[in-house]
Amino acid sequence: MRKLYSELNKKRKEIAKESPTYIYQKDFLDGTYLIDTPGYYVLKEDIVFHPNPDADYMPNKDKYKTMGFSLGFFAVIAIYADGVYLDLNGHCVSASKQGPSDFSDVNTFRSASNVMIRKGYLGRTSHHGIHGNDASNVLLEKLTIHKFENVGIALNGGSNVVAHKLKIKNN
Repeated sequence: MRKLYSELNKKRKEIAKESPTYIYQKDFLDGTYLIDTPGYYVLKEDIVFHPNPDADYMPNKDKYKTMGFSLGFFAVIAIYADGVYLDLNGHCVSASKQGPSDFSDVNTFRSASNVMIRKGYLGRTSHHGIHGNDASNVLLEKLTIHKFENVGIALNGGSNVVAHKLKIKNN
């Protein structure tokens, strides 16, 4: 476990040398923030997920084409790429009081590997704080996950996962 932690931290430091992609509240106006490119992503402010109120909170079918979005949004941030470092930068990501969607069509999703999520808060969600299918080489570190409806973390079929200094509470 220590070897994996060391390897993932080494990858995190390498990725952190790249120019970051900054994430703001405005990036969520249309819905889920999709990370489908490797890189270093940094939250610049707290995020309250409240997309498309004028469209009854439903996804735009041109942007969100998979069945997972057919009944609404299933995630605030979805990571599809390998080699992602998501630095929450001490900020909180939470959903407004909108309901969950059906995200049962897992065949349309790609699993990710070499993903690091660190230093922040994951707040209100109508389902999971963190959810993934078949993810590998995952580092979750210095996170507080709270106010989730079902589960703090669910990594179905995940392998090589390190959870370090996590607080999961108040569901």
